[in-house]
Amino acid sequence: IWDQPAAMWGTNWDVLYGQLRKRVPDDRYLQGCDATGLEETNDGIVRVTLADGTMHVFDLVICADGYDSIGRRALYPDREIEYAGYILWRGLMPEMTVPDIEPFERGMVMGVYAFGHGFFYIVPGRSGGLATGERRLNWGIYQVVTDEEAANLLTDVNGVTHRTSVPPGAVSGGQIDYAHRLAKDHFPNFIADAVCATPDPFVQAIYDAEIPAYHKGRICVIGDAST
Repeated sequence: IWDQPAAMWGTNWDVLYGQLRKRVPDDRYLQGCDATGLEETNDGIVRVTLADGTMHVFDLVICADGYDSIGRRALYPDREIEYAGYILWRGLMPEMTVPDIEPFERGMVMGVYAFGHGFFYIVPGRSGGLATGERRLNWGIYQVVTDEEAANLLTDVNGVTHRTSVPPGAVSGGQIDYAHRLAKDHFPNFIADAVCATPDPFVQAIYDAEIPAYHKGRICVIGDAST
């Protein structure tokens, strides 16, 4: 419908993670540790309990643990996440597999249709490569669906219904065909071609949560954990 100038740059999770991770000394970074609980004591110390039973104490805890946040549940146990009424089809593909990359070179491409909108933009490659041929195309298509439809679309190739998302590689052939039809019926050909060329699309349900504050005492929640 229109072109709109914008100052922006696309990135992706593995590049962001790599840049942040290398700034944390290895002896301060614990991997493979599931936090199962946290509580603040009367003297202002926060105790974090791990799945193996070990406990760590801190002056401040920031919970950036996603939409199903343990931190949010600890602060506001009565605030549950709720299905927002729509899902998100997603894909991330090597640039060289995109049938026509040229339309995406001009910036973020967005398409609007009756059930939501789609977004498509180029991001760095897995190793951070920015040269032509090294990059990837990231895309997502939001779709309003009922609770029953969402349950069907979140059932993986093995018949297991997921509450939140079906990961790449577990999406059934029927689900992939559904996503292809969605793109073909509602978006320009160059977008539909990119969606249909994505080897491992996946789908997730969107949830919302409302909390009265982003911190209580010395425990904070940020990102998806907070909203």
